[in-house]
Amino acid sequence: MAECLGITVRSARRIMNKIMEAGYGKVYAKKTTAAGGRPKTLVEILFKIHCKWSFIRTRVDEQ
Repeated sequence: MAECLGITVRSARRIMNKIMEAGYGKVYAKKTTAAGGRPKTLVEILFKIHCKWSFIRTRVDEQ
Protein backbone atom coordinates (compact mmCIF):
# COMPACT_ATOMS: atom_id res chain seq x y z
CA MET A 1 0.00 0.00 0.00
CA ALA A 2 2.78 2.42 0.92
CA GLU A 3 4.56 1.91 -2.39
CA CYS A 4 1.35 2.35 -4.41
CA LEU A 5 0.58 5.62 -2.61
CA GLY A 6 4.16 6.86 -2.63
CA ILE A 7 4.28 7.21 1.16
CA THR A 8 6.31 5.64 3.95
CA VAL A 9 5.35 2.29 5.49
CA ARG A 10 4.77 4.06 8.79
CA SER A 11 2.31 6.48 7.16
CA ALA A 12 0.51 3.60 5.45
CA ARG A 13 0.13 1.79 8.79
CA ARG A 14 -1.20 4.97 10.38
CA ILE A 15 -3.81 5.32 7.61
CA MET A 16 -4.81 1.64 7.89
CA ASN A 17 -5.23 2.01 11.67
CA LYS A 18 -7.51 5.02 11.16
CA ILE A 19 -9.55 3.09 8.57
CA MET A 20 -9.97 0.20 11.02
CA GLU A 21 -10.81 2.52 13.94
CA ALA A 22 -13.55 4.10 11.81
CA GLY A 23 -15.07 0.66 11.18
CA TYR A 24 -14.14 0.45 7.49
CA GLY A 25 -11.55 -2.30 7.89
CA LYS A 26 -10.69 -5.30 10.01
CA VAL A 27 -7.79 -7.72 10.40
CA TYR A 28 -8.71 -11.03 8.78
CA ALA A 29 -5.37 -12.89 9.01
CA LYS A 30 -1.72 -12.74 10.01
CA LYS A 31 0.75 -14.01 7.41
CA THR A 32 4.18 -15.31 8.37
CA THR A 33 7.12 -16.06 6.11
CA ALA A 34 9.58 -18.95 6.22
CA ALA A 35 12.35 -16.46 7.06
CA GLY A 36 10.55 -15.48 10.27
CA GLY A 37 10.23 -11.97 11.58
CA ARG A 38 7.11 -9.99 12.32
CA PRO A 39 4.00 -11.41 10.61
CA LYS A 40 2.22 -9.27 8.03
CA THR A 41 -1.27 -8.18 8.94
CA LEU A 42 -3.85 -8.77 6.22
CA VAL A 43 -6.67 -6.24 6.37
CA GLU A 44 -10.13 -6.50 4.83
CA ILE A 45 -11.44 -3.10 3.69
CA LEU A 46 -15.21 -2.65 3.98
CA PHE A 47 -16.70 -0.09 1.60
CA LYS A 48 -20.15 1.01 2.67
CA ILE A 49 -22.30 1.99 -0.29
CA HIS A 50 -25.86 3.18 -0.63
CA CYS A 51 -27.57 0.56 -2.76
CA LYS A 52 -29.21 -2.84 -2.36
CA TRP A 53 -25.89 -4.45 -1.31
CA SER A 54 -24.76 -3.45 2.17
CA PHE A 55 -21.00 -4.09 1.73
CA ILE A 56 -18.46 -4.67 -0.99
CA ARG A 57 -15.39 -6.40 0.42
CA THR A 58 -11.91 -5.95 -1.02
CA ARG A 59 -8.89 -7.60 0.55
CA VAL A 60 -5.57 -5.80 0.55
CA ASP A 61 -2.25 -6.54 2.18
CA GLU A 62 -0.99 -4.09 4.75
CA GLN A 63 2.75 -3.78 4.38
